Amino acid sequence: MSDEELIVLARKKNETAFLEIFNRYKGGLKAHIHKVVPSADVEDICMQTFLKAFLHIESFDETKGVFRTWLYTIGWNTALDHSDKIRRENDKMPTTSIDTDASTTAGITTGEASPEDTISTREDYDKIIGYINGLSELYREIARLRFVEEMDYNEIAEKLDMPLNTIKTRIRRSKEILQKMLIEDEEDEL
Repeated sequence: MSDEELIVLARKKNETAFLEIFNRYKGGLKAHIHKVVPSADVEDICMQTFLKAFLHIESFDETKGVFRTWLYTIGWNTALDHSDKIRRENDKMPTTSIDTDASTTAGITTGEASPEDTISTREDYDKIIGYINGLSELYREIARLRFVEEMDYNEIAEKLDMPLNTIKTRIRRSKEILQKMLIEDEEDEL
């Protein structure tokens, strides 16, 4: 069955169509999400992505692109939001914490990532920075302020002395461009 046929059925709340879409895209979506979040979070972000997609399947517009791109965009944005949330939480938390699980060393965890996760996260970060640097001048600074420095829309508008709606539009467009860059890069790797 084609994606188009599955989407028609999914819009009618057909569970079999949802399951087929899930099975068709879960592997690729997980690989896509893993570029942004650590391995431990991939499954959760994947499930959140499918939930959002299924709840908002009516908003998918086939005249604006293919389903895979729409789904991967939801996944990418969900992963970025999750990463931002974790980073904000980590900035507010101490680097050590007491763990009630006695199986940890003396009940204390460092909160530090494993060397593999650190390398993977650093490579992902460098890749995202490369994508942002590849944006046109119109979007580059706004994307850097939003996605790297994690400034909110109002802060960016104030810093750049621009209308808030312009900032929102440029952030949305920069997300779309970054998403396309990532998908093209992913397809080149295949």
